[in-house]
Amino acid sequence: IYRERKSTKFSMLGQFTTYSSFRFLCFACFLPFVSLCCCRFDMSLKRKHQEEQKGGTAAGKRKIEPSSASAGESKLVVLTYDDLKNGVDLTAKIEAAFGSNGMGILAVEGVPDLKAKREQLLPLAPKFAAFSDEVKAKYEHPQSFWSFGWSHGKEKLQGRPDFAKGSYYANPCENEPFTDPDVIKEYMSFAHPNIWPTKELPALEGAFMGLGQTIVSVGMLVAEQCDKFVEKNSKHYVKGKLRHVLGESKVTKARLLFYFPREVAARVRADSVSNSDKDGAVDALPEGFRGRS
Repeated sequence: IYRERKSTKFSMLGQFTTYSSFRFLCFACFLPFVSLCCCRFDMSLKRKHQEEQKGGTAAGKRKIEPSSASAGESKLVVLTYDDLKNGVDLTAKIEAAFGSNGMGILAVEGVPDLKAKREQLLPLAPKFAAFSDEVKAKYEHPQSFWSFGWSHGKEKLQGRPDFAKGSYYANPCENEPFTDPDVIKEYMSFAHPNIWPTKELPALEGAFMGLGQTIVSVGMLVAEQCDKFVEKNSKHYVKGKLRHVLGESKVTKARLLFYFPREVAARVRADSVSNSDKDGAVDALPEGFRGRS
C-alpha cells in the first residue's frame, strides 16, 4: 500500500468523496457507512501476477491456486467506529480487507452524526445544479482546471465530455490552506482557497465542510490501523508514517456529485454539439461524438 508515491486522483461510486493528492487513500460516503479504499499502483507486481496466471501450468511457472476469497467468496470487512476510537487492535481485519485475498476496501459503521450530516449536505447538490447556467458559471474556476467550485461537462468519459454529472470541489479541512500567492499560483489545483456560493446557497459551505471533516477523521483512524499492520510486518517502516503524512497534508480534496436525469444530460450534451457546429468547431470533437446524446 505504501510502496509507491505517485500523485493521482480517484473516481468513486458515491455522492461525496475526499482524497489526498499524494497518497492512495480515498474516503467515500455511501449508505450508512464511511468506507476507505486503498489503491496501489505497482505495475511491476501486476504484470508479474498476470504472467503467473497466463503461464501457471508451464514449466518453471508457479501455478496459482485460487483461495476462497479469490473465488468470489470474499466479504466486505466492516469495522466499528468505537473500536477505532478506542484503539482496539484491528490489524487482522486490515489484512483481511487489504491483503492479497481482500476486496481492497472496508467500511466503518457507527460513525456519530454521519446520517444527519449526509442529510444536510446531499440535498444541496440538486439545489445548486438547478441554478441557472449564469449563476453556476460564477463558481467555476478554469484556472485550477475546475478543481475548485462547480464543474460540469469539463471532464471526459470514454473520450467525450461527461454531462451526466456535475461536481462541486473544495478542500473539506481548510478554506484557505495557503496564503503565499506564489504557492497558490504554482499549485492552483490544490492550493487555491475554496469557492462558495455564499449568496445563492449559504448552507453549502457548512454542510460540505462538516461531512468532509467527519469522513477525513475516520480515515485517519483507519490509517493508524494500517500503520500498526505494516509496523508488525516491517522493521524498516517508520512508526505512524501514513497517519503522519495524511495528518500533515493541507491539500485534501472533496467532491460533491450530482447525477442529472438522463433527459437533462442528453439535452445539455446535444446543445453542446449544436453550439460547436455553429462555431465551426465540431470537427474538433472526438470521433463518434457528433449526433450522440
